[in-house]
Amino acid sequence: MPNPQITFPASFVTANALAFANTDKSAQLVSAAAPLPVSLSGLDGAGFAISNFPATQAVSGSVSVGNFPAVQAVSVGNFPAVQAVSAAALPLPAGAASEAKLEAIRLAVGSPLQAGGSVSVANFPATQAVSGSVSVGNFPAVQAVSVAALPLPAGAASEAKLEAIRLAVGSPLQAGGSVSVANFPATQAVSGSVSVGNFPATQAVSGSVSVGNFPATQAVSVAALPLPAGAATAAGQVSAQASLTAIAASLPGALGAMPGGASTSVVVASDLANLEPGGAAITGQAMPAGGVGLTGWMSAIYKACAAPLVAGTAHIGGVSVDDVADGVATSGSVSSAAVVVSASMAGYAGGSFQITSIGSGNTVTFEHSNDGVNWAALYVQNSALTIAGPVNTANTVGLWTFTTASAYVRARVSVYGSGTVMAALVQKRSVAPVTGVSLGGSGAVIGSVAVTGTVPVTGNVNITTGYIDSTAALGANASFVGAGRAMNSSLGYGSFFNASVYADQAGTLYLEQSVDSSANFYPLASQAVAAGSGAQLSARLTGAVNSTTAYRVRFVNGAAAQSVFRLSSSFTAG
Repeated sequence: MPNPQITFPASFVTANALAFANTDKSAQLVSAAAPLPVSLSGLDGAGFAISNFPATQAVSGSVSVGNFPAVQAVSVGNFPAVQAVSAAALPLPAGAASEAKLEAIRLAVGSPLQAGGSVSVANFPATQAVSGSVSVGNFPAVQAVSVAALPLPAGAASEAKLEAIRLAVGSPLQAGGSVSVANFPATQAVSGSVSVGNFPATQAVSGSVSVGNFPATQAVSVAALPLPAGAATAAGQVSAQASLTAIAASLPGALGAMPGGASTSVVVASDLANLEPGGAAITGQAMPAGGVGLTGWMSAIYKACAAPLVAGTAHIGGVSVDDVADGVATSGSVSSAAVVVSASMAGYAGGSFQITSIGSGNTVTFEHSNDGVNWAALYVQNSALTIAGPVNTANTVGLWTFTTASAYVRARVSVYGSGTVMAALVQKRSVAPVTGVSLGGSGAVIGSVAVTGTVPVTGNVNITTGYIDSTAALGANASFVGAGRAMNSSLGYGSFFNASVYADQAGTLYLEQSVDSSANFYPLASQAVAAGSGAQLSARLTGAVNSTTAYRVRFVNGAAAQSVFRLSSSFTAG
């Protein structure tokens, strides 16, 4: 094997293709058991330096350090502020008493001083001298004292002495005896208080008695007092109770509206003919047949109000009412020169004729009359035409409307050719005016103003004229002044001068007027315009309508130069 031998780390994996020659010329594969031999020359004991040796080496096993310091400084960042300490295994300090020593003392003392034991002292004196004060915490507030064996004090009376006195006095003063004193005064002076056992409960009092503590309110019992004259008695109350009970029995069980079967009947007095003794019918009016009392009169009033009024005779106040239905239709047909349809106009203000069949070569004439004998032309309006004059004849099918104050109207075939003429008349209670006079070109007159022919209209009337004044952006604090535009017929006859503006920078819009042919302009109206917004401004036109009066727009930009600017103006009628 080569010398020195190379030892590879355990994690080193050799390449199977690597080999070297042994001293006997045999080939040797590189493996963990046969590492690659390395020979180093030039080692003279002075040291061997490897330039790429790693600064930190992995160490396996134990390492002996000779200069490791005996005391190490340790810093603990999360050491808790309060530590739990157990003193169970701590050694006793020097001089401390031990449990064993205490047990020895207890055994040496013996049982008399142990728990439950007693000590007997034979020569303990019965009485002890006490010096100072003694405090007794549980001394009872009341003491039981027995005097059975106490000796009588000097001079005290004895039972024997009392008995001798009793016997010497004798029976008169003994229990049940009496003493008679012949000269005992009838009246004795009394000093102090006297208790009298047989003093009567009630004493007769003569004169006045002053009582200092008499109560302001006295309890009074009237159980045995006699009733005053005329007072009600219990017997009278029983009679009244019986009367009230009888009244209650005749009253309904509940108040308020009740059905007929549960209500109490009321009988009208026999001398009253009805509920209003002073009532009377008006002159010339009698109760209608079948009516009785107020109900009869009320039903008669209802009938008179609800029944239709008779045409031509009934009146409400001073206004006549014709009882006719609205929209009554009457139709007819003829095949000769005759009346097609005719009707009375009583209650109607107008209506319409509709021809549904005209035949061939036929003419229908519309007429009205007050007597039904003499007829005059009735002018009607063709409802199919928006602009047409009234006519009184027709030779085509169609609808003609009319208004009239006459008593009768009719449609008559005045010229007959052939075929059948059919027409229908509808009458209306109220209509709008449908006829009039058209103003023609041949002498039609309104009041005193004659209109002849047509009236030509030249020029522009109420037109709108607009202008784009500027789209060029303005510099900082720059101004734009628009052209002055005079009021003349070429602009039309407007009512307002207007301006619209948009600017991306703030500024002020002005409308200005000149009345000296644009020599001088003066502001009429102004409006501040915010940056990035639009505004509109209008002024009513005034002054002479000619070239001496002119209008223009003006815009004054703010401190920032514009990027976008749009200004326009116009004349408008409103």
